[in-house]
Amino acid sequence: QSQSRRHMQPLPPDGRVNISSQDPLHASIKQYQNPVPAANLNDLLAFAAICIAEGGTVAPEAGILGTPAICCNSYDFGYLRVLENDYRLILRPASLDKAVKLARNILQDHNLRKQWSARRDRFFEQTDDVASFMRQMIDRAALHRRLPRPVRRSYR
Repeated sequence: QSQSRRHMQPLPPDGRVNISSQDPLHASIKQYQNPVPAANLNDLLAFAAICIAEGGTVAPEAGILGTPAICCNSYDFGYLRVLENDYRLILRPASLDKAVKLARNILQDHNLRKQWSARRDRFFEQTDDVASFMRQMIDRAALHRRLPRPVRRSYR
C-alpha cells in the first residue's frame, strides 16, 4: 500500500482515484476506497477513464468493456496473452512504476475511448459468444435427448 500512495501522485490531479481491495486499506489511502458495491464493479469499470489492476480478472473485464486496462502482474495465463497480444485490450508493463507512466501517457491521448472501443469491437467480431454457444448446445441436447421408453406393464 505504500506503493499505492507513492504512485497515485503522478496521476492527473483532476482525476478521481478509486481503490478496490479485498484487504482493508491503510488509513493513509482510505479516502480512495471504492464506494461502488462489488456487484456494480463492472459499471464503474465501463465508465472509468483507465483501470490499473493487480489481479488477472479486473483488468481483462475493463478491457473487454472498452476501458483502457493495465494489468500489473506476472501471470502467464493464455487469456491474458490473447487480450494483450492479439487485441491490445490490456497492457502488461513489467513494474508498477512503468504502469503509472504508461497510464499517464494513455490518459493524454484524446482518441482514447475511440481506440479502445475499436479494439473491443474487433474482439467481439472475432470471438464466439459463449452464452449463445452454450444455449445452442443445450437446445441441441434437448432435441436429441433419448428418453427411455416407458415400461409397459400387463395386469392380466
